[in-house]
Amino acid sequence: TTDTDRNNYAKLLNGLNVTTSRIGTFQQEEVFASAAFDVMEMGGGALQAIVGAEYRKEDYSDTYDSLSEAGQVGGSAGNSAGGGRNLKSAFFEALFPVMEGLEFTLAGRYDEYSDYGSDFSPKVSVRYEPMDGLVLRASYGEGFRAPTLDILTAKPAPGNPSVSDAPSCLNFGEPADCNVQVSAITLANKEIGSESSEQVSLGLAYQPTDWLNFSADYYEIEISNMIRFFGAETILTREQTGDPIPAGLGVERYSNGGIELITQGYANEGKWEVSGLDLNLNTTFDFDAAGTLKQTLQFSHQFESKIDGGRNTLKDTGEPQQRASLSNSYAIQDFDFTWNINMIGSQYEDVSQVAGGGVERTGNIATWITHDLQASYSFPTGTKVSVGMQNAFEKEPQLSSYGGRNYNFNLYDAYGRVTYLRFSQSF
Repeated sequence: TTDTDRNNYAKLLNGLNVTTSRIGTFQQEEVFASAAFDVMEMGGGALQAIVGAEYRKEDYSDTYDSLSEAGQVGGSAGNSAGGGRNLKSAFFEALFPVMEGLEFTLAGRYDEYSDYGSDFSPKVSVRYEPMDGLVLRASYGEGFRAPTLDILTAKPAPGNPSVSDAPSCLNFGEPADCNVQVSAITLANKEIGSESSEQVSLGLAYQPTDWLNFSADYYEIEISNMIRFFGAETILTREQTGDPIPAGLGVERYSNGGIELITQGYANEGKWEVSGLDLNLNTTFDFDAAGTLKQTLQFSHQFESKIDGGRNTLKDTGEPQQRASLSNSYAIQDFDFTWNINMIGSQYEDVSQVAGGGVERTGNIATWITHDLQASYSFPTGTKVSVGMQNAFEKEPQLSSYGGRNYNFNLYDAYGRVTYLRFSQSF
């Protein structure tokens, strides 16, 4: 090989190189004002009110280099986005103490966005204390969530997500349960609007003794036009189970069944209905010179989760029906010891459509329980030294393909045991 050949080859390689860049900016200007005042006297005290207004201006940009924008950089993903908008808001809230132990609150907020429209969010709640230590409460409210600027202004972005798709695997000569990279494009939905919600809750809080108190709250939430990102794996699951896929997104397949292109992106979901019960229990045991033990149990149980009035999807992969945490804290003199137990409930491992239009759920992703430990010592100087471990027994998430990865990153982490030493100083 001559020097000329080597120089020409080096020039060729240099011609294939590119320096990529991505510059992101977000600027927000905000002005707000509020006023609180007493309106009149009622049976339980003064009627209190607050009114306010707000103006906000947002400017956002996420700019890729020109070659990445054009899709000329191999292995790259994403694309530029940018735009601006302003928001005008007004709100009020009033507390009505009807009589001793009974009060209700009325509130509302109006928001007007320059890029898509306006929303009004009212709320009413009632609090009743029939006896010392017992509180009954109820509330109804409406809310909304506006699509963010990155969702509204993103340019089309090609990508190659890894998915589990039997026809595509077989098309490449791989086993049917393999993970295979396919072509996809992420699009911005210019017609996307805000999602709206309605919430109803009923609950009570009770403290029968000095060492025990607990609360229980039942809730029903209905979200309409929910804003969600529909990725490749979610779209494929919807295709397989016959569940709805938003307009503009979907899967294009070759005649042999393999995936040609997946169109993914954000869209308004439709209607999502969820209900559940949240429990919270706290205990405090004072052993005098032997120290103090405090415990907090938080437990969440969902009853149903339905999209567009369809089947209850709780316990589908990624949707545990139960979650809980138990915190134990023991303090004696200058020492503190903490033991936290965290639980994520079980789910089915596979969800697939069967003949006749039904859905079959098989396999089991077991309940995941981790333990966090910490010991601390406080010095008279205000210095506190803590040593601890998160996931002390190094519980690993169960391996099960999800979103092209070997476990669900949205629910679990694979950090294993994390040991730390912490110093803090109070003045």
